[in-house]
Amino acid sequence: MASTVAQRATLMPLVAGDTIVNAGAVNKTFLVTAGYSIVGIQVVVNKISGIVAGTVTPQVSMDGTNYLTLPGATALTLADQAVNTQVWSSSAGGAHFVYYRVRGVGSGTMSAQMRVYYVLRRHD
Repeated sequence: MASTVAQRATLMPLVAGDTIVNAGAVNKTFLVTAGYSIVGIQVVVNKISGIVAGTVTPQVSMDGTNYLTLPGATALTLADQAVNTQVWSSSAGGAHFVYYRVRGVGSGTMSAQMRVYYVLRRHD
């Protein structure tokens, strides 16, 4: 029988390198073990200063070294506003990858904090 209890998303801890600065990049990576059929990911990028621009892309890998864009996903194009956010899901193809990464890359003169939430759903 399927559970009716809602599951809360996990917020990845903030660390010193979680700020996208100018043309720099930020990566937030988590592992998915066996038994999960759906991965939901939300990114929230908060403007700190400058003119925010760049992209945030959900990526996947089998070896943790070579990444590609999550199949079926579209990158978030950052706009110069207080908050940019987007949600992606792997439900169409299932959770077939071991490593999931959200990669934010800035452009121009800017500073923005990237936060990543994720939810893992088990097979019923």
